[in-house]
Amino acid sequence: MSEAGDPRKRRKDVRAPCSWKVRVVNAKKQQFMTKAMNISLGGVLLTSATPFKVGENLYMDIQAISNSTTMKIEVVGTVTYAALGSGGNHNIGLQFATDTSKFRNYLREYVAERAV
Repeated sequence: MSEAGDPRKRRKDVRAPCSWKVRVVNAKKQQFMTKAMNISLGGVLLTSATPFKVGENLYMDIQAISNSTTMKIEVVGTVTYAALGSGGNHNIGLQFATDTSKFRNYLREYVAERAV
């Protein structure tokens, strides 16, 4: 299934679906365009044509949109889950590894309105 097991069993925070563009930069300074599938106060699930490894740290520039309000979320995340998803894309779960206080209220409101 994955390199690190079922992420739903480890998840602490409620997640909400989203469809946001995300620019990812790895340690080698390579850039990739991905898409956020869901997000929480503690992390994000990306779908990507590029695989990433559990334990890898990635810089993310997330273009969040909610009720016509946009926010640029810049954060580093650690890959905690990596699995091949539908259509040949990779599902990449990341736990936020840097301070999220700048966008915590934005995410809190977003997740509260859309959590499933």
